Formats: sequence, structure tokens, C-alpha cells
Amino acid sequence: MKSKGLLLAVAVCAGVWLVQNGARPVTPPAPSAAEAFATGRHTDAAAPPLPPSPPVRLRIPRIAVDTPVTRLGLAPDGSLEVPPADEGEVAGWYGGGTAPGARGTAIVAGHVDDAEGPAVFYKLGTLKKGNRVEVLRADGRTAVFTVDAVEVYENDAFPDRKVYGAARRAELRVITCGGSFDEKTGYGGNVVAFAHLIGVRGTTQSAQPATRPPTRPARMAFAHPAGVHGTTQSAQPATRPALAERPAPEARRTSARPPAPTRPYPDHWSNASFATSENTTTSSTPRTNSAPLRSAVRAPNMPPARLNTAISAASRHSTVPW
Repeated sequence: MKSKGLLLAVAVCAGVWLVQNGARPVTPPAPSAAEAFATGRHTDAAAPPLPPSPPVRLRIPRIAVDTPVTRLGLAPDGSLEVPPADEGEVAGWYGGGTAPGARGTAIVAGHVDDAEGPAVFYKLGTLKKGNRVEVLRADGRTAVFTVDAVEVYENDAFPDRKVYGAARRAELRVITCGGSFDEKTGYGGNVVAFAHLIGVRGTTQSAQPATRPPTRPARMAFAHPAGVHGTTQSAQPATRPALAERPAPEARRTSARPPAPTRPYPDHWSNASFATSENTTTSSTPRTNSAPLRSAVRAPNMPPARLNTAISAASRHSTVPW
């Protein structure tokens, strides 16, 4: 474990920019002794660990870091791979370990400088206890860490277990080069920022409740008359009353109108007036219990010949009540 930690530290500490420029006065700032664990912790509050999810971006507002995160593996000699030399502004996450925000210790490393000048973690040593480190994850959540301490270690005294050891809560280590510097070998140590999860922002898409279309109240199913487009199957036409509730046809015919009263015929009408020349018989008695024919009622002003013809035609229908 000791050698693995040492290789991890040395891998990102070439100090290319300082070697090329030979500018000792511009070495990265070192952490203050006040930010070490020995001075105590600033808080023990912690958020529950999250499910594992790869990091995609890292933000440290205190030192103006806002950078993408690339996945790192192990080199053939067992050391941690580092971001490409021409990508000094990119941070690297050890993908074979814990994801930031999950239970355990997540490792993020980056260059302190490159051939062009200061790199992504050049000011890491200026962090103070309580500063925030934010990691945007692939699941859409942002894991928010608070800095517990910032310490610097020489390579021959690098505390592997303290830096890389397992943790029960979600913790983060941000590592870059620091300490003494030699133009032949580069930096002789590492700056390590220790942090733990204190909050979470955002939610995953799967965490959103499934939305269901609004349910139309049952009474709204009858908002449209039957047969109109857009009505539901539950909209049924009004039911007609049963036929048994309606009077029978025979009852309607028999009770349509009362029988006509008996009225005698005028004295100037004779029974002979009802005689016809075909399919009729002469009645010697006047009709009773039947109403006078309408044609006969309207006939007194007609000449006798036309009157007889009208009465004869009407008598063929004399069985129909009026």
C-alpha cells in the first residue's frame, strides 16, 4: 500500500513548468498549518452516502476551479494514470475505486502545472476548512463536500492509510503535487485536501414520480350528447319510458270522444230523401242514436236534385261516428 500511494503521488509531480522556467519564486502555495487535522475538525455533520455514479465535473469555487473529470486507471507499474500532459485543466478520477458521493474514499488527482504554466490544482494549497467542493455526477446529482483539512506530505512520509484508507461515510481526496521542489526530480511531495459529503443537490430522472394523465370525473362523461365526437363510452342516451306506461291503442280509440247525442231530423226531411238507386234500401223509420250526417247538415240550401245526391253519397258512410 505504501508503494502504491507513493507512485500515485510521484506520477503527477513532474513540475514541468517550473523545471523549464527554473522559477523557484513561483512555486504553488503551500497549505497553512492552521488547516491541518491537528487543529481540530470544523464540523462532524455528514449527509447519507449516495448510490455509486461516475463524476462528470468538479467545482471548487474558492479557487475558481470548474473542470471536467476524466476516468483514470492504473499504469502497468501499478501507479495511477494521470490526465494527458496537454490537458492540465482536466481533473482525473480513479475509476477503480469509490465514486464521489458513495460510501468510501473517492480519489481525484490533477496537475499542479504544465509546460504552459499553472494547471487545474495550482491553488489547492490555499483551501481552508469549510470550503466547498462540488462534484456533478452522471446521475444528475451534485455531491457537495466540505473541506476537513488540507495537508502537505513529503514522498518518503506519505500516509497511505490516512489518504486512501476505507471510510464509513462518503469522503473525497483531492491530490496534486507540492512540498519541496528539485529541478531534476520535480516536486518532492503532495498536497491533499480531505473532504466529506455534507449535502446533495438535484435529483435523478428516475427519482421523478411518474406522471399520470388527469382523470376526468365521472360526471363529466355526460358533458356531450350521445353521437357527438369526443364523448366517452359511458355517455349513454336517455332511456325512453317502457311501453307499458303508455295507454294501449284500443283504450285511446274507445275513449277518444264520447258518443253523439240523439237528435231528431228536421220535419221537412222525409225518409224518402235517403233512398238511393244502388246498394241502398229505403228506411221507413228515422235513424236514432246517431248524429246527423255532415253533408246533410250543410244541405238545406241545395236544390232537391243535388241534395238527394249528396245525401245518397253520405249515407254509404253512415256507419262512421262523428
